[in-house]
Amino acid sequence: MRQEVRFLLAITLMILVLIATNVLFPPVLPQEEVAPDGEVPGQLDGSGGAGAPSMPLGGLTASPGATADQPDAIAGGPSPFDRPAPAAAAPEHTVVVEGPLYRLEWSTAGARLISAQLLQFRSFDQGGDVDQEEVVQLIVPESGGVLAVQLRVGEGALDLGAETFEVEPADGLRLAEGGGPRTLTFRYRHPSGALTLETAYTFDPSSYLMDVRTEVLGADGALLVTSMGSGLNYNERNRGEESRIMGYVTNHLREGIDAETLSRVDSERAIEGPLLWAALKSKYFIFAVVPGREGGEQYLGGLIAGPAPGEDQAAIAVAAESIGGAERSLELAVDYSQERVQFGRPIGSFQALQHKMARMVTEVTGAQLMVYEAAWRLAEGLDASLEVPMAKAAASGAYTTCSIEGTHIFGGAGYIKEAAIQLHFRRAKGAEVQMGDPRWHRKRITRLLAQQSAPAGH
Repeated sequence: MRQEVRFLLAITLMILVLIATNVLFPPVLPQEEVAPDGEVPGQLDGSGGAGAPSMPLGGLTASPGATADQPDAIAGGPSPFDRPAPAAAAPEHTVVVEGPLYRLEWSTAGARLISAQLLQFRSFDQGGDVDQEEVVQLIVPESGGVLAVQLRVGEGALDLGAETFEVEPADGLRLAEGGGPRTLTFRYRHPSGALTLETAYTFDPSSYLMDVRTEVLGADGALLVTSMGSGLNYNERNRGEESRIMGYVTNHLREGIDAETLSRVDSERAIEGPLLWAALKSKYFIFAVVPGREGGEQYLGGLIAGPAPGEDQAAIAVAAESIGGAERSLELAVDYSQERVQFGRPIGSFQALQHKMARMVTEVTGAQLMVYEAAWRLAEGLDASLEVPMAKAAASGAYTTCSIEGTHIFGGAGYIKEAAIQLHFRRAKGAEVQMGDPRWHRKRITRLLAQQSAPAGH
């Protein structure tokens, strides 16, 4: 796997957190209840009092309700946050919105946007086939899509990313050039009847902007979390160049604009709001979320970014393969040193070659234990953010060392195709750069150690 491909697969899972300070989408309130003065919009922890302004997406509105530490105050009955919702029986299907500028595909499972093609732009990422015409695709294929939502109340969470939504109109939309705006509505009803979520997307045939309005009934004090997926899709011929540009950008109310490349997201991080907007970017395209413009100042609550699930597992798989190759290189070198006779005795009896083999077995054994430790932590669901780069760097180094030293022990015979050691010499160089070379992982270790040692609040 090329290193530039690793950047997209390994890092991303970008999750945009749209947090209402305390409340989302109200029930009808008694006339005498009013919102308290002085609340700060955009509180990330949702600890403000009832009635604090929210940070909605695409024109969402909020009003007073139960605070975040009252998860049972849902429609006066059982809370859908206390237990997972039963699996929906309706089959998943795709709904298409197509106009003169774009073609969008939505899944009814989670109301996720799974394809976004820009019909006026050509993609040059054709796998070498420059004659094949394709339009720009913003969503990474097979990534699960974007705009799935989750509701959180206290310690409870209701993930709607796989739940079945009703959609209206059921056959999607066809936007005519010069026509007026049209709306696609997704609606989720919890089986208990305690909660309803409705999201309406309004499309203008002459604009790339989508207006979004979400209403939640029966979940006072909930926080709304919206997924932005795992980064934008490649559309340039040179993926290596584009991968160095892929990243996210935020515009903080007080601190201004800040950007980070996805290749540097090696552990989960949170950017606290209030944010004026947040976006994913590639070389020429962006996918941005801007808070609603109705009803005064409204902000995004923050952004959470983290490496994509599977990155660490893939790195450890390559590390384990490297350990196997290093062990085989050591075995070949030891066997040859016992068979090859020079000056009347096996070359393995010479101290210089014994030192080489001692170095080989030391590096292999140490790296093997690191790989075992990292693999065990991943299998147990424990944090392995530090163990994985340590194991990958050590395993790659051990394989490279053993293949080089083994080739030295073979001498000139190690370079002919009949000798197996030359195969490991070449494979070690390929495995070294898969899922990050040792230098990249050592930089990752340095950043993690710096984060761990940084004083609180810095």
